[in-house]
Amino acid sequence: MCAFLPGAHPTFFLTEFQMSSTATYAESRAPSSQIEHRLRPLIEPKSAALVGASPRDETIGHLTLRAMMQAAYADRLYPVNPKYEEIEGLKCYPDLASLPEPVDMALINLASPRVEAAFEEAVAAGVRSVLLFDPLHIEGEEKDDTIVTRLRKRAKETGVPVCGGNCAGIFDFNTRSFSSFFLVPTTPAGGISLIAHSGMMLVWTRSDPRYRFDVALHVGQEVGVTQDEFLDYMVDRPTTKVITMFVEGVRNPEGMDRALKKALAAGKPVVVCMVGRTRRGAALSVTHTGATVADGDLARAYFESRGAVVVETLDDMYNTALLLEQGRRATADGAAYVLDSGGCRGLLVDRAEALGVKLATLTDETAERLKSQVPSMLVPVNPFDGAGPVDENYANVFEIGYKEIEKDPNVGMIGIEFHFNDRFNPRVGAVEAMLNAWEVSTKPFYYFTSITPLPNEGLGNRLADLGIPAIDGQDNALRVAKWFMRSQNLRDAALARASERDARFTLTKSQTDALAGSGAISEADSLSLLAELGLPTVRSQTATGREEITRAAADIGYPVVLKAEVEGLHHKTEAQGVALGIRDEAALVAAHEKMSANGLGEKRIVQSFVTEGVEFSLGMLVDPDLGAFVTLSGGGRNVELFRERVILPAGHSLADARAAVANDAVARLLRGARGFVPDPEALAVALHRFGSIAEAIAPYVREVDINPVVVNASGAVAVDALIVRT
Repeated sequence: MCAFLPGAHPTFFLTEFQMSSTATYAESRAPSSQIEHRLRPLIEPKSAALVGASPRDETIGHLTLRAMMQAAYADRLYPVNPKYEEIEGLKCYPDLASLPEPVDMALINLASPRVEAAFEEAVAAGVRSVLLFDPLHIEGEEKDDTIVTRLRKRAKETGVPVCGGNCAGIFDFNTRSFSSFFLVPTTPAGGISLIAHSGMMLVWTRSDPRYRFDVALHVGQEVGVTQDEFLDYMVDRPTTKVITMFVEGVRNPEGMDRALKKALAAGKPVVVCMVGRTRRGAALSVTHTGATVADGDLARAYFESRGAVVVETLDDMYNTALLLEQGRRATADGAAYVLDSGGCRGLLVDRAEALGVKLATLTDETAERLKSQVPSMLVPVNPFDGAGPVDENYANVFEIGYKEIEKDPNVGMIGIEFHFNDRFNPRVGAVEAMLNAWEVSTKPFYYFTSITPLPNEGLGNRLADLGIPAIDGQDNALRVAKWFMRSQNLRDAALARASERDARFTLTKSQTDALAGSGAISEADSLSLLAELGLPTVRSQTATGREEITRAAADIGYPVVLKAEVEGLHHKTEAQGVALGIRDEAALVAAHEKMSANGLGEKRIVQSFVTEGVEFSLGMLVDPDLGAFVTLSGGGRNVELFRERVILPAGHSLADARAAVANDAVARLLRGARGFVPDPEALAVALHRFGSIAEAIAPYVREVDINPVVVNASGAVAVDALIVRT
């Protein structure tokens, strides 16, 4: 190991990076191969035309032409504008029909009133794809007949791939095909592809050499090609290793479903950052479930059930993609960190707990090996502070720590912090120690700083050459571990779900008849139908009048619960329509008469009284675009207050249900039971069955609310239920 020498040139440690590897990460990449996909002419054009090219400085037509002249297709680039014969030394053509060849891609830089004619001209000229800059809008158009709807129809009829309108462009870093008015990126090509609903994302792809992209594009208004088709293309593209998506909505859920499943099967992780998480209007929802689940929550469940991880910030998206691009697998669910500061170590422990990041517990064997090799002042725990005596052995201690901790079976990944950057180099051999550990490591591996920002562009660039992410800030270093593990777990679960798929059951005619019509089904009929479909429910009978009620209670056996059954009354507790724990006939009659006096009629539901248990709520929602979902959360009167909930797709696997029950919020409720031990497996089985029921009834139902589901040592039973038909 060669430590940095006092007085060495400040850039020495950068050249050492290059010398430490026989082939850099960037050099190991092969050029993008030609793939047979209908979007290939749009993203990897071999020839292109710019309609609306201009010689005037600082105009979009001029900026775009200058950018396109630096692309790989520059020798087959054709400016189109009838006003000019030549622009920037290139022959300018009056129209697309005059070009010497049908081009792969025509970039149309015209105002909205001229776009449709230009598109038809492109189709007639045999253009294979079209990119539209303009934010398509014409004042005074009818709502159902706009330029967007007309172009969408023509794109479908002609089969010509159209990107935009309001598209900021496409960057193909590996084939050097650039179609945008933004400056051509100078950052190296990489393995991350970006599909964005925001054009500003293209600017950031050229801002930091640590983040290296294969393709980055802005979908704009999705007149023709939607995000899912771009995703399908990226899965086929060999140079794309990880796909990131900035999502404002899903225009084609069926296509997105196919593309996400294709990415999953191909082993290409998808990282999604979503915006637009607004709560559904409570006034439009009948059940508690509908009033407390946000549309964004359903979109998250939609993506994650198909193996894509939905992160919270842009930093999360890009950093997670960097680590996933390594192509390594975490072999355990705990993260390990090696730092050069005891104070930063203590802060990292606090932040890990706050962010919900699991820190690996080192085995006794690892701790003993560390203890025998490092100074006695250093404690062999995770996180490990390797800053011992500053002597000739200083860097070697860190290398021992890196290697020994990375080998621990409880460690799934390792993050390394050391205080050096482009302006500060302590020359103590820490870089070589890290690179020596990297050369023998097999787990996800990254460098991070404890604060942000630092001047780390040069350092980050050199590390990126080797495939080592450089993450700014402790929180980001912890969050990337969390999202990486979630991505891996989601993909594992989605693959298992596909292989363990249960056979769908078919509804009988009587069941479909019960679900026919619209509006809410009574509680009694809802419970009866769910019981018939296999969900464990409390024993219930419907009765009218004193005689029938007392007879039903005697048949069921005291203690019982009495509920008012009134059409349109969905939440009975608030209307004093529920009496619990009735132990004899006299109390039953008194409760019945009180409800009658309160205007709740004579019809009642009589149920067995579940004397103890933890209350949960199961819900179902059907999104017209994304499909059916089920929810699990705290139940009873606290359903609106207990905001933590798990959302699963209808038809989920038993493994999914078990994972949901193991969720921290759910497990916390189960652990809180006093005097009895609730059965978590019974809750998981009930949740799984309800998911199968939800899948079967989804065509007929808008919402279902089952609250509470009582879980105790004997099992899990549904006590109240409400089914709302479409």
